[in-house]
Amino acid sequence: MWTLHFLAQLYDFKGDSAKALEFVAEAITHTPTVVEVAQARARIFKHAGDLQKAMECINQARELDLQDRYINTKCTKYMIRNDHLAEAEATIGLFTKADSEINALVDLQCMWFAIETGRSHLRQKNYGKALKKFHQVEKVRALYLFAICPRAF
Repeated sequence: MWTLHFLAQLYDFKGDSAKALEFVAEAITHTPTVVEVAQARARIFKHAGDLQKAMECINQARELDLQDRYINTKCTKYMIRNDHLAEAEATIGLFTKADSEINALVDLQCMWFAIETGRSHLRQKNYGKALKKFHQVEKVRALYLFAICPRAF
């Protein structure tokens, strides 16, 4: 199974998505419960340009291990990049322990979420919401710079 996984990644790297999908399908048939193989399948679809299928596959991978923060975060990124913001917020909210998941992410200075969400709003031409997200990032960056070098301000 790991050899098939390796071959799928190799062909994906070479740009041969069809061959990569053949190997990853065989690996999934061999052992359907391995998260890494399911994640590789999603990555192959992403590299092939099918973002919707990639998002569906990474969500299936996430459902194989609901306690894994890494795969949950990856699934959230795929959802945001596919402009499914409500699903992404619900997915990332599984690992926050606050009333408002989004405020918790801002408080934790989880900037990847703000940046990706801002980009999604830009793609959807929601310029006000995008500006708000990017302003959050800039505010945290300024606070960080002030903390490490207060004389610069």
